[in-house]
Amino acid sequence: MCLDKIALVIGGCHGIGAGIVETMAKTGYTVFFSYRSRKDEAVALQDRLCSEGLSVKAMYGDFADESCINNFINGITCIDILIVSAAINHKEAFLSYSIEAFKEIMKNNLFMPFLFCQKIAKKWIDEGKKGRVIFISSIRGETPQLGRLGYCCSKASLNMMTKCAAYELASYGITVNAIAVGLTGLGMNKHLALHSDDKWREREEKIPLGRTGQGKDIGNTVVFLADEENDWITGQVITVDGGHLLKTF
Repeated sequence: MCLDKIALVIGGCHGIGAGIVETMAKTGYTVFFSYRSRKDEAVALQDRLCSEGLSVKAMYGDFADESCINNFINGITCIDILIVSAAINHKEAFLSYSIEAFKEIMKNNLFMPFLFCQKIAKKWIDEGKKGRVIFISSIRGETPQLGRLGYCCSKASLNMMTKCAAYELASYGITVNAIAVGLTGLGMNKHLALHSDDKWREREEKIPLGRTGQGKDIGNTVVFLADEENDWITGQVITVDGGHLLKTF
């Protein structure tokens, strides 16, 4: 159990983020998590976990610009672990991919994590705190996918940002790691998993361990990286994919 530690999960009301929130709360963390357009889901998750005696709070956050991020961070008095799970996707062929769509994905999937990491790291340095930053990345940061130019590029950039930030923040005792997530039936893939049985089974057959990922698979890895006993791990992009990339290569 990790008592008296506060975790902030950006993008925690559904999908992988919700799995992280639940796993960390059950491990003993006090968990704040952000939502923007899914208030009902956020409140339902908060209420369910609180009814189990866990410490969880949903917070509205619209991170349209830097000032919004500042205001959100200032609303939490103490943060020990930052997890950035929020991301968007856009499917379009390379030759017709718009610069507007590319910019929007990079803004949400790269610039927003960068700002959260930078600003919270500055707070930790001022406070003399050795915090943890964990980015939720994707195996698509290593392997291309048709029609996913922006998403793949944003995750590849996030992986490199993880290494650069970890290198620069190591002298302050701050660790920065990322989790490259494989195929899950959550978030962006939930509709396909629920309504396209044959196509979904075909995807599952490509995974050596025989199933797609669940929220707890990612949540357990986050808990491992957040544990203060594992403070010699930094700058790593840990793949959690059931062995999927083994068949890719």
